[in-house]
Formats: sequence, structure tokens, C-alpha cells
Amino acid sequence: MARRRKAPWWTGPSLLCDLTIGLLRIPTVLGCVLLAWPLSLAAARLAIRAAQAPAGPTVLLLVATTCTAAGIKYGRHRTGFGHLGTLEHEAAHAIVALATFHPITGASVRRDSGHVTYASVTGRGNWLIGIAPYILPLVPLAAIIGTTAAGLGGSPLAAAAVGAAAGWHILATLAETRGHQPDLQRLGRPTWVPVVLAVNTTQVLLTIGWAAAGTTGAADVITDLHHTSRAILDPVVEHIAARIATS
Repeated sequence: MARRRKAPWWTGPSLLCDLTIGLLRIPTVLGCVLLAWPLSLAAARLAIRAAQAPAGPTVLLLVATTCTAAGIKYGRHRTGFGHLGTLEHEAAHAIVALATFHPITGASVRRDSGHVTYASVTGRGNWLIGIAPYILPLVPLAAIIGTTAAGLGGSPLAAAAVGAAAGWHILATLAETRGHQPDLQRLGRPTWVPVVLAVNTTQVLLTIGWAAAGTTGAADVITDLHHTSRAILDPVVEHIAARIATS
């Protein structure tokens, strides 16, 4: 009698992740839409704080290098992403796939194209894997971690490095969303547009806050978003609760 083959250890956690992430898709999109106003207020407050901060020149350098890197990236995109851009894109897919228990089964990185394949119980994976390259800032994160580890946090050199990395990520994201990316086509505009806009706007604000006042500046951005979101959502929740109580 043939023995029944035991399923790999990752199938249970992988399926649970896929189901959970699938259920969170609509709430995530709605949350990103509702973040539009809090993000606008947080940006205005951050601009005031950055202008008054002692690290004002550092912020200015951050913005300048971001714009410079953005222009370089745009010119680069006109002739292709290059191996670095493709590697960043596919690495983001791979990281989220591994984080949600999908073993990588293959990968390819070429100058203007690449792919990552992974094992999945359902054969589809989850939508976060597809959108990962457009919301996961690998290069800026590497710049922040590297400059912090080198003891350069808060210095103009660190701001320049992070600004250049942020410019690369922003322009790469803009360039990729203009093309016919299969990842985004499968998700559909109603899903990826709010998520990509909200997440990347938040990343920009956090980066500028970090350049202006280190981790305190980034924390201030989060605090602004939290307070503004609460001010908007609390009355709505209270109204719904009151309607339920009286029904």
C-alpha cells in the first residue's frame, strides 16, 4: 500500500497568509483612500517643521539630491531599467513571497526584464507579492540602514545618500506604473492606485522627517497621521455605533 505523501511544512502557513491577505485587500484599499486627507495635513505640518528645524540645510540637500537622482533615473529609464532596477524589482517580489511562506523556485534578472517564481498552494500566491516592488523601498531602506550603521545619521552625507536612493525608488515606481506591468494589470487600478499612492507618499514624508530630525522627525509624521486619522474616523465610528445601538 502506497504511503500518502506528506505536504511540505510551508503549505499551512502559506495558505493562511494568502487567505488573510486576500480578506484584507478591500479594507486596505479603503484605508489608503481615507489616508488622503491625513497625508495632506501631515505634509503641510512637516513642511513647517522642516523649514524651522536646525537641520534645514540637510533637508534641502535631501530634496536636491532626490530631484537629481530622479532626473538621472528618468533618463536611464528611457533606455531601460538596467540590471540594478530589475534586481530591485524582482528582489521585492522574492522578499514578500518568502515572508508569506512561498518558497522561491526560480529567478531571472536581465537588463530590461526578469521574473521570480515561487511555490503556492493555490497557484496564485497573494496580491501583496504582486504589488511589492511598487511599495517596498529597498534602495532607500538600504541607504538609511547603511548610513546609520556607519554613524552618519543626521549628516548631510547621509541625507544625500538617502535622497538619491529615494529619487531612484520614486522614479522607478512612476516609470513602472506607466508601463503595461502584468503585476498591476492583474490587481486592477482600483486596488493598486490608492495603495501605491498612499504608501509612497507616506514613505516620502517619513524620509523627509528623518532627514529633518532623525527618528524623532519620522515619529512626528506618524503621530500627525494617527491624530488626523482619529479625528476623521472617530465621529464616523461613533455614528455607526449609535445607529446600531438604536436599531
